[in-house]
Formats: sequence, C-alpha cells, structure tokens
Amino acid sequence: MIVGRGAIVGAGAVCRKSVPPYAVVIGNPARIIKFKFTPDEVIEHEKVLYPEEERLPLDLLKENYDKYFVKRIDEIKNYTKY
Repeated sequence: MIVGRGAIVGAGAVCRKSVPPYAVVIGNPARIIKFKFTPDEVIEHEKVLYPEEERLPLDLLKENYDKYFVKRIDEIKNYTKY
C-alpha cells in the first residue's frame, strides 16, 4: 500500500488500498471524501515545489480525480452527511 504525495489520512482511518496523490481519506475502511486540489491546481502547486522531473503527470492526476471523485460525487455527498 502506498500513500500518495500530499494525501491526508484521517485519524483512525484504516487504509487497505493505496491512496492517490492529494486525496483526503477517512473511515474504516478508508474512503476518499475529496481531493485537496483539482488536477490543474496540483500542476501549479508542484511547479513551485518540485523540479520538472519529479512532478506528477497531468494525465495521472486527471485519471485519479475522475475515477475516485467525479464519478462518485453522489456517494461521497451521502457519506459525508451529518
């Protein structure tokens, strides 16, 4: 299991799978509830912090964002209701 760069894991979260970069996960089992940034914001963020050869590729960021967030937006909204 790998926790991606910039990811936030909530206290007591039980991660059974890898966590994508810049994702926020909580719960048991851990679930992605949001991303800290959009893929375009990550690119700008990484331009400041990392040399070009260490930056995450935009296609990977967009793939993760779509897979874990955009396609599950209704599920995430229900999961985070109080």
